[in-house]
Amino acid sequence: MKTYAKWRDIRNAGKSPERIAQMDAQVKADLRAMFPYRIVVEWSPVDECFIARVPSVETVAAHGDTPEVAVREAIVATELALEALAAHKRPIPPPGQRLRVVFEPDEGGWQASIPSVKGCRTWGRSIEAARTNIREALSLCADELASPEKVAATAVFDEELRSG
Repeated sequence: MKTYAKWRDIRNAGKSPERIAQMDAQVKADLRAMFPYRIVVEWSPVDECFIARVPSVETVAAHGDTPEVAVREAIVATELALEALAAHKRPIPPPGQRLRVVFEPDEGGWQASIPSVKGCRTWGRSIEAARTNIREALSLCADELASPEKVAATAVFDEELRSG
């Protein structure tokens, strides 16, 4: 975790929170353009590294000293898993549904909404908290989605940052 904190501090030094959010959104948009599956990255205190999982391809998980390394390894593992599935004539899991998420600065935090899903809104003190909260809010939209928990777990978000 210290490695990631050091990298984050160096990358973000002297930048406004809005600029950091824009940079994060651009990196994620670039990744999504190249790789259609959602990747979940979490710190593992037991393994003392970052673990990247691809929920749509259940067998895929990878690790790394930084989130970027874990993501890169997960992409390679996913591509290999998909090749193996194709070679054995097994079904290829579809990428998660693509949903547009709008983030807007608010007093003391960020509002997040998914315009295509009626009533799917939330708030967080940071943009990261709002990202986490909007996925949870999506999982509760039972009236709008046939399988909200599955959609929330696998959805790929196209993020839009609006300035206040």
